[in-house]
Amino acid sequence: MRLAELHRLANINSLTGLHNRNAMTEAIVERCASGKQLAYLFVDIDRFKAINDSAGHTAGDTVLKAIAERIRAALPDSAIVARPGGDEFTIVLPGVFDQERIERACRRISLACHRPIKIGCKSVTMSCSIGVALFPEHGRTPEELFTSADMAMYAAKRTGRNTFHVFGEREKDDLGRVQFEAQLHDAIRDDQFVLHYQPQYVVETGELVGVEALVR
Repeated sequence: MRLAELHRLANINSLTGLHNRNAMTEAIVERCASGKQLAYLFVDIDRFKAINDSAGHTAGDTVLKAIAERIRAALPDSAIVARPGGDEFTIVLPGVFDQERIERACRRISLACHRPIKIGCKSVTMSCSIGVALFPEHGRTPEELFTSADMAMYAAKRTGRNTFHVFGEREKDDLGRVQFEAQLHDAIRDDQFVLHYQPQYVVETGELVGVEALVR
């Protein structure tokens, strides 16, 4: 197998022709290393499972290919568009992005997803929910950006779908709790907690009346 073919298999999503998760991760690593600002968008197709369940996976593939082509066409050539899997698309928009430019890009993506898609003799109309994370404000590594954009996308879902949401204070609080829980699980797994027993006395008489357990 030729080198070009191996590279394509390793970096291109076979269904849509877009970058895959591996290629997107490498692209973000490269751009983060440069220190230049970028916007990372996580796009999830709303109620896509209903298409697969009602019309079959072939119809679902038709929808995904159409949306992939439309998203790519709606964005500037400098944008990097990937399909990491399922009904999810990720996008890197390089450069300094203020709120207006982010909103404009999200509107273009939403309009592209919302145009009717022909499936056989029928057509379907889809929508999408978009989460936005900014480098370096909301993450300094691909993993941090993925997590922040994913949480912002679910915030868009909670507000009724067919909209976008930029990672904010609520998501920061949620992320802090998730990280704290992960640290607790790691501490339990690694036996970092020690149980101590502390006696309780009546001050006036010195009588032992109980004990409390403390984890440290």
